[in-house]
Amino acid sequence: MDEIKRRPCTKEDYEFAFQLVEESLFPLVAEYYTPDEKVFRDRFEQDYQERIVLTVDEKPIGYYQLRTDGDRLEIKGIFLIKEYRGKGIGQKLMKEFETGGHKIISLTVWVNNPAVKFYKDLGYKIVGEKDHKYMMEKNL
Repeated sequence: MDEIKRRPCTKEDYEFAFQLVEESLFPLVAEYYTPDEKVFRDRFEQDYQERIVLTVDEKPIGYYQLRTDGDRLEIKGIFLIKEYRGKGIGQKLMKEFETGGHKIISLTVWVNNPAVKFYKDLGYKIVGEKDHKYMMEKNL
């Protein structure tokens, strides 16, 4: 596999980020709510600096977003374009996040997202449910 590099997200990444979320997350959200680009745009404007863009040969292939709160690392999202899913990238990222010195990793995932199984397989436990989303955690 080609080498995956990382770079900070910029406002110019909006269109890529939106298309990725529109393709991967909006179909899940649509089972419960009408997906709203304005909500995505507002959030992106507020927190794009927390996002890291993954690239291969300078072409964006995905991004992730993290937030740290003391000993807790919150994964706000991991998104990959279709061609790069199922190739171990998510597992590699999760392993890296888990070895970053935090005591707890938490995340929220839609209940209808196939990623629930991925996180369970990595040892994450459902610790709550709200608004059609599971809150999951792993103590390290």
